[in-house]
Amino acid sequence: MKHITVILVLSAAIAACAPKEPTESRQDLMEASRQELATAVSERDMLFALVKEIAVDMEEMKRLENIISVTPVSAESGVREYSQLRNDMSALKRSLNQRRQRLSAVEEQLQQSGLFTDDLQDVIDIMRKQLDTQASEIKALNTRLLKANSSIAALNTTIDSLNHSIDKANNQRDSIGRNAARFEEELYTCYYIVESKSALKDMHIIESGFLRPTRLTRDFDNSAFIAGDKRSLGALKMTSDKARLLSNHPDYSYEIIDNDNTKMLIIKDPENFWSHTNYLVIQTD
Repeated sequence: MKHITVILVLSAAIAACAPKEPTESRQDLMEASRQELATAVSERDMLFALVKEIAVDMEEMKRLENIISVTPVSAESGVREYSQLRNDMSALKRSLNQRRQRLSAVEEQLQQSGLFTDDLQDVIDIMRKQLDTQASEIKALNTRLLKANSSIAALNTTIDSLNHSIDKANNQRDSIGRNAARFEEELYTCYYIVESKSALKDMHIIESGFLRPTRLTRDFDNSAFIAGDKRSLGALKMTSDKARLLSNHPDYSYEIIDNDNTKMLIIKDPENFWSHTNYLVIQTD
């Protein structure tokens, strides 16, 4: 709306300073008047062009202000968008400087001609004030953009820190999960072996002597044992009707039944059965 007002004022000012239509008594001055009119029209057109360009610059500033005020800048594209806005404002600032130089040049041309009036000076002053206002607005926009960029940088730092904390927490959770799985596996792992007395002695699992009872050794190699899961190992074939348990397990936690002339160990209470030892040793003879 402002630039329309400037155009109207400018038109009136140019019309006021345009030369009057020559009379018949001044035919010898017609050509000179035509030249003055052409000059006035040319300078008017230059001022009109400047007014339109200033209006375009005002629209561009509104666009940039809207981007800075309304459009969210994402963390991923923040650097690119910030750089683009800085470039746009730098280009607009250069454009305003060029407009200011052109306005000064037109003002000088008009002052040197016979067409310059106070009305034209008022129009030029209005345009110069508009350029000054636009320059101030660009400076303010640039300050806001710098603050926004600082805020984005701070947020990015916070996000990076949070991501690092999340990654660390995830790693700790995974480590705890792995340790828990390993602990659970160790907790429910049991070992059993079903062998003859001589085989058990050869593997240094049991020891016996004259008038001494058979018993488990303190430090035996468990590589000969079969690993199992306490939760799923509910029965075990003993391979012989003479088989017996050498390891220590509560009597009430299991029973031995006959199955086709072969004894079968049935674990009735796994928790108590394995409460004294994780090793089950069965001697078959």
